[in-house]
Amino acid sequence: GLEREAQEAVARGLACARACGDDQALGQLQNLYMFWGADPAVHLRILREARSAFQRAGRLDRLVVIEVNLASIYDRVGLLRRAWRLLAQAEQRARAMGSHDVLTTLLQNAAYVATLLGRFNDAHRLADEIEALQARLKLPDGAARLALRRASIALEEGRAGVAVRLLTPLAATVDESIAIGARFRLLTELARALLAQAQPKAALRHTSAAAALHRQKGLAWINAMQPPSLWWQHSRALAACGRSDEAWA
Repeated sequence: GLEREAQEAVARGLACARACGDDQALGQLQNLYMFWGADPAVHLRILREARSAFQRAGRLDRLVVIEVNLASIYDRVGLLRRAWRLLAQAEQRARAMGSHDVLTTLLQNAAYVATLLGRFNDAHRLADEIEALQARLKLPDGAARLALRRASIALEEGRAGVAVRLLTPLAATVDESIAIGARFRLLTELARALLAQAQPKAALRHTSAAAALHRQKGLAWINAMQPPSLWWQHSRALAACGRSDEAWA
């Protein structure tokens, strides 16, 4: 929640990296801009600068991270096929280098894009591979992220009941071990599934909790969350509970 302090620290680091001609540090610091702000045009510009810095530094491994982040901006602005192609390119690079930590995030993002494109066979295949990687790496929030991904696929396939069964246990135990962006997505997707199951009161409990937390964070665009989706589901839940004035306020 210390966004201003983080930005100031990055600005100081960038000044030092430029003064020293340290392209590796420059690329790392520029990539940090992904963690705040909502303007995709700014993110694209800075990420392209970071990619150039890593290329000059000869850090091909870091190019994978930049490609994954670029793809996330493309999917955010609706350029899904471009995001899919870029992720496929990054996946080849990650596998060639054995970058399993990056590969886990990459596959999560690819499964998300595949779902939005209606490529459900690809989405399920990617989710299965994520599960296999999680069994090996045992990432702290890996199980929660996988359940969220499978639930999102199920929702887009019209299987809201499956999504509710996957996400309800997670919502009951959600804590600080799960990144805040993933917590927002969890509550938002569970509410969407509950609304599809005609359970508006249950949905409203989850969107109200997420909305209150988002207000505490200053309504910031937090990494890995989609504020418009959260507030749209909250509005839908309010309306479904007969609170139309609040829904459109």
